[in-house]
Amino acid sequence: MAIELGKMARVWENRETNNISLTGVIAVMVMKIAAMIKHPRSEWVNRIMVLLGEPGIGKSTILKKVLIKKLRRVTGENWRAKLLHVGSRGMEDNTGLPIIKEQQGRKIAGWAAPEQIPGAVHWLDDKGEPAGFTLGIFDELPSATPSVQDQIRELIDGTIPGSGDPVDPQCIYVGAGNPPEAKHITANIIDDAIEKRFKVYAVVPTTEELLQVWSEPALMPDLMYRFLMVNTHAIQHLSPREWEGVGKDALYIKESGGTTNDVLNEMASELQHCPDVVATLHVYFKHGDDPSYYPVRGSDLLASEPAELAELLRIMGVWVSDRNRDALLGASINDLQRTLKLTDDAELKGNKVAIKNVYEVLNFLAASKRADMVKALIEVVHSTPLVTAIANKMRRSPYLPDMDGFANRAKHTSQKINATTGR
Repeated sequence: MAIELGKMARVWENRETNNISLTGVIAVMVMKIAAMIKHPRSEWVNRIMVLLGEPGIGKSTILKKVLIKKLRRVTGENWRAKLLHVGSRGMEDNTGLPIIKEQQGRKIAGWAAPEQIPGAVHWLDDKGEPAGFTLGIFDELPSATPSVQDQIRELIDGTIPGSGDPVDPQCIYVGAGNPPEAKHITANIIDDAIEKRFKVYAVVPTTEELLQVWSEPALMPDLMYRFLMVNTHAIQHLSPREWEGVGKDALYIKESGGTTNDVLNEMASELQHCPDVVATLHVYFKHGDDPSYYPVRGSDLLASEPAELAELLRIMGVWVSDRNRDALLGASINDLQRTLKLTDDAELKGNKVAIKNVYEVLNFLAASKRADMVKALIEVVHSTPLVTAIANKMRRSPYLPDMDGFANRAKHTSQKINATTGR
């Protein structure tokens, strides 16, 4: 007798012909949520959006950072993300009970406080008034136990589990999790009545989207990330989670005093089925620790002190005059754009170091006659709080006389954003 698959498993089985990228799903979610909050909660459909995707593709990262950032800009409201690990614990009033929570991207053991009770998501300002909206993320959703599923259903339907009190009207719920593979399923893991409350998206990220997620140093160690920045063809040979694991293993070997060969052997052991990638690894790392043969991380360009930035720009200057290393410049500028896209607006607003560094990079590119890279970087700057300060600096640059149009556009964009958001 054939097993009837649940909704999430059916969607995932059809991902080859019916999937969406991380960028695409965020665009859809922004449109839906921005429209939804204009209506009273009583008019909302009892339904949530759920992202299914392989481990390590950055579902939670994209929801917590990119979606929140775009919602702030589009709605003009304050937003925060609240991650709820529904696959590992119940969601009743957990006050005082041991829980697993996140701090700086790491899961740690702790004790539940009242504000960690799902539904009690009031976000208040100094006057005790609601300060904005909360995006509640049901993480690990496909593995939720039956008792937790009942609580999820109550929350989707608008009531706090166990009390019947209404959920804060400024709380929006979404879900994310690893896909339930049909070949491993012997029964529906999530109750059919609850799955009918889901709008499920099979998320298959592009190579560029994976690199954007991995541009956070905490997720992908420098050693592995710099390799993937310029050897993107290799990414398809392992799953995202496996690449992260290979990167961490290599980092541990290097930190323990291992030689370059030790590191390469550790990585190669995971890539035995990909001899071409192993060969590329050996060619890539043949220059050892010489920084002039490896791309610069965007996070370093954004946050370096003056002396450090000067050295990075010196190295990039070497690439400009060496056709064999030209790809390193493109990879580094692309990564700076990824970093800007992932960095929260609050971290960028008024950030003098970031303003100066991005301007210096633009100045360097213009002096090097890389107008295409200047334009691409400015396009990303347009969507950040850095836009006005950098536009003003550009006018005074001896190397950017042809970029006045971009400067004017940058300032105009900033004024429109400020007028829309009230900032």
